[in-house]
Amino acid sequence: MVSTAPLKPEKTSANNVRILTLNCWGLMLVSRKRKERIRAIAKRLEECRDYDIIALQEIWVESDYELLKHSVQGYLPFAKRWYSGILTGPGLAVFSRWPIASAWIYRFPLNGRPSAFWRGDWYVGKAAGSCVIVHPSGRRLEVINAHLHAPYAPTGDAAYECHRAAQAWDLSGIVRRSAKGGHTTFVTGDLNTRPQSVGLKLLQYSHLSDAWIDSHGYREYSVNEIANFTPEEQICFAGVTSDSQLNTWRANYAINRAKRLDYIFYDPETATPLSSRVAFIEPEPNVGSLSDHFAFEAEFTLTEDSKNPNFEPHIPNTLNLSPKVRHCNHFPDIPKLAPMPLMQSVESLTYPQESPSAAHGNRQHTPPVDLNTGAPMGPLSPNQLSNPVLQPAMNASTYSYNDEEGLRRLHDEILEIIEDYKSTCSSQSFWRLAHFWASATVVIGLLVAVWWGAAKNRSYVGFIFMIVSLIIAITGVLNGLIGFLFGRGECRALKEFEEQVYLSLLNLGSLY
Repeated sequence: MVSTAPLKPEKTSANNVRILTLNCWGLMLVSRKRKERIRAIAKRLEECRDYDIIALQEIWVESDYELLKHSVQGYLPFAKRWYSGILTGPGLAVFSRWPIASAWIYRFPLNGRPSAFWRGDWYVGKAAGSCVIVHPSGRRLEVINAHLHAPYAPTGDAAYECHRAAQAWDLSGIVRRSAKGGHTTFVTGDLNTRPQSVGLKLLQYSHLSDAWIDSHGYREYSVNEIANFTPEEQICFAGVTSDSQLNTWRANYAINRAKRLDYIFYDPETATPLSSRVAFIEPEPNVGSLSDHFAFEAEFTLTEDSKNPNFEPHIPNTLNLSPKVRHCNHFPDIPKLAPMPLMQSVESLTYPQESPSAAHGNRQHTPPVDLNTGAPMGPLSPNQLSNPVLQPAMNASTYSYNDEEGLRRLHDEILEIIEDYKSTCSSQSFWRLAHFWASATVVIGLLVAVWWGAAKNRSYVGFIFMIVSLIIAITGVLNGLIGFLFGRGECRALKEFEEQVYLSLLNLGSLY
């Protein structure tokens, strides 16, 4: 449902856009303390009036959506929730300060299996929801809120790597079409994908940049490097949003499980990041962390648009790569950070707290501080910027779409993932159909046994055989339907994905 309102709240800076993304962990009967957490999220969003656009994932309960919508209606009067899905819909919602001109949804063809009912990805219908928002400058902002298939294991069948690669492929195509339509494009959400993975490379090759890397100037850390950080360092330097030990719902997880899964990507030709940070880290008293993910926020300034002669962009200080902080996003009290691995020459950074008395809407940003001395820090020096550990993001987070060799390697990597999954796809269909035919044979045999039991005046034997045959018949029919309908459909979707990759490989220069 799209909500509209006559109100058009004013902004402090007409050229800036502030975006927040949060996976709310809103599974009914499954997510712990869902109602209490959603109320806490609503309260936090109502108090934090800094955002122009909020993108939420895992909002699967209608009453939760209505509560959140009501909490932000005073400054984000325009809202869109998507409903397409078998059970509850994809759980995606967007709230906007400015009018939503149009909205649509794309459901990913490859999206888990119905047999994995305890995971639920197939039943909710993971998707990408798009909102075209009319900015006061006249620019049309296309915000694509996406939630990709979750990994349930590091490797193997349960990792669903091929499904996420296919979803990222479709998402990159949506991004390219959006850019060709003249929109300023943002892709945000829980992408369930680690940095440097195939899915993120696809987005970066599709004219998009990573707001976290570009606004901080750090290179992307490897999994092993992040595992050697403290939980505080993982957030401050690696942008970790999931499975952090600072999250009360994940406090017992091994430190090497922490990862960055929540992103905001943007079109560097039409927007420039001013800041980005992990948000909503502090737990709510008597509740715990607001979600099993932390939020992620970024602020952008819209750059010059040659199609709009009346647009007057703000030019930021490109050397000031330090994150800005608002009063509604305090970092929790933490001990001083230990010296950073691989960053011995770089002063430790943390997010300072802004005065709680700062009025809503009056954002007075404070520079980062040195945790060792407590002194304010200015922009990174040229020596720091030349440090290979702190390479600016314009050299790190965006791959050139003219890099034919890099694109070719990426396509080869995708094709290898597809080839690895083919055997899983065909075997899943084969064994489910085999189960169907075996079940049919067993049911016939049990029905004969029922007749034999009745002939021998053993009615209880017939009753037992009837119950067993009923159970076998139901499971056999279900597996037969999954194998014949879904299995064939998944194999065809996989073939379509492969054909698209091959076609793209033959036309690298024209597609990217």
